[in-house]
Amino acid sequence: VTDGPFVFDASISAVSLLAKDKQFDEADSRLSLLQAKFPKQKLRLLLVQAELYSQQKQYEQAFKLLTEALVDFPDQKELLYTRALMAERVDKPDVAEADLKKILAMDPDNVEALNALGYTLLNKPGRYADAEKYLQQALKLEPDAAVIIDSYGWLQFKLGNTEKALDYLQQA
Repeated sequence: VTDGPFVFDASISAVSLLAKDKQFDEADSRLSLLQAKFPKQKLRLLLVQAELYSQQKQYEQAFKLLTEALVDFPDQKELLYTRALMAERVDKPDVAEADLKKILAMDPDNVEALNALGYTLLNKPGRYADAEKYLQQALKLEPDAAVIIDSYGWLQFKLGNTEKALDYLQQA
């Protein structure tokens, strides 16, 4: 697709396919062309670029890109969420927690942020009660979501409730 209303979406799909095929240089090259051709799509292109870095395990690059993007889009939830995930990868749990809490300040019922924050706090033994609060809220909002059930099962395991953990993890 080189013309018409679907050019941008088709181009993004092509970049994704190239990345899936591990043709990262070509994907990056096409992404650079798209940034020049579609400046109004800056946010979406930044997120695609961060995903490309992540697929190549270049987590520091992705984190840096997202941090810079947050200067222009400080309250953009998807950027905050994606940076929180990268912050975990580059051992910056305080940044992850701050980003997820910022999302929740804007959107208290954001299930993804509730689950991610609860799960993130499971890496801090002194924070299990906080983790439980966030995970219970996420479960209340989406009781059938496997990813949340899994996180809650992991919490139960960390708390030493192995039978309860097994129930949740099998359910997930």
